[in-house]
Amino acid sequence: MGGSTGAAFFRPPLTASRPGYEAARVRVQANAFVGGEAAAAFTGCVGCEFSHNTVIDPTKWVVRILQETVSAGDYVFAPASDGRIVDNIFYFRRSDLNTGEDINIGAGTRPESFSLARNLWYAHDAPRQSAPRLGPVGAHTGSIVGIDPEFVDVAAANFHLRRTSVAVAAGDVTFSPRADLEGKCYGIPPSLGALR
Repeated sequence: MGGSTGAAFFRPPLTASRPGYEAARVRVQANAFVGGEAAAAFTGCVGCEFSHNTVIDPTKWVVRILQETVSAGDYVFAPASDGRIVDNIFYFRRSDLNTGEDINIGAGTRPESFSLARNLWYAHDAPRQSAPRLGPVGAHTGSIVGIDPEFVDVAAANFHLRRTSVAVAAGDVTFSPRADLEGKCYGIPPSLGALR
């Protein structure tokens, strides 16, 4: 979400009368991310959301909070701020996420304005080390830590949840997208992750 755009390419054009940003109110919902350094990056974005995603084995961080476009000359840029990371499943190898923090936080951001809620954190190679290392992010509430989400078959990339999963009906309808990864409606309350 967001990125690094040359000043001449912004649409609408940048103005000195209000802060600029790379993205605002972008929602990344109901996706399955397998591998990669991080599932997503909040890069210079304001009020963006990462919800109901299933993140499998990222190799460095689960997500990133970055600021690549900074204030210069007549233009002021708002820092990456006010993001929400909610109702996701983070299924990872603790041995891969050895960078110190599970959420990479770059300079010039406002990580304390981010909120995390009802995420499931499971280090499948070391369940007792599942607790997220979050650094200076803001509110972190309602997480499920160290409990296997009980996917049907991880090896076959079947990330449906077994009926006995603690993630079933553990989400909040406020952040529920219209449909899951397969286009099916979530229940009420919705399950965590990308598949109902």
